[in-house]
Amino acid sequence: SIILMTWETARLPVLSAALSSAVHDCSLLCASLQCGDGLMTAGAGSVSKDDCGVPPGYGVVNLSPLKAEMCTNNRYGMNVTRPAIADSRCQTCPPNMYTRDVISGVPATAGYQSFKDCLVKPGYGIGNGGLVVICEPGTYNPGYNQESCKPCAAGYTTDPEKEGATSVMDCRVVPGWYVT
Repeated sequence: SIILMTWETARLPVLSAALSSAVHDCSLLCASLQCGDGLMTAGAGSVSKDDCGVPPGYGVVNLSPLKAEMCTNNRYGMNVTRPAIADSRCQTCPPNMYTRDVISGVPATAGYQSFKDCLVKPGYGIGNGGLVVICEPGTYNPGYNQESCKPCAAGYTTDPEKEGATSVMDCRVVPGWYVT
């Protein structure tokens, strides 16, 4: 009997064997996947650029070539891995709010992951409407938080000539009063 084979059917067993080998050891496809600086794949064996993600605390800084960097210096990312697309960039803290590395002068060792990482400097607080304000006389804030300025205890105030008190230790007895 005569078996007729086309070129495609004749190559099918060879092609099938090659693909089977590639799927099992991943050496043909996986070794060439490179997401870009600062990005990571969804898991071992990822073979598509669609599997590239921006890790927590990082943001995309360039789309071609694809690159991400740690969100620091008054910028924050997200707290989850997300797709590497244009809106995966680091977000900037609001005016007069800063990340810990900027306030302290100590470089960050990890990327910031949330708006909660945007803080006020010592002597400032969150005022009405969510705007950052300097602590008025009679109030203080140690900073490194997102809180309003705290009032001194009754009968105490801060130096009326100085705004921006940073500690309860800045509260003094109001002139003309005394402590019993």
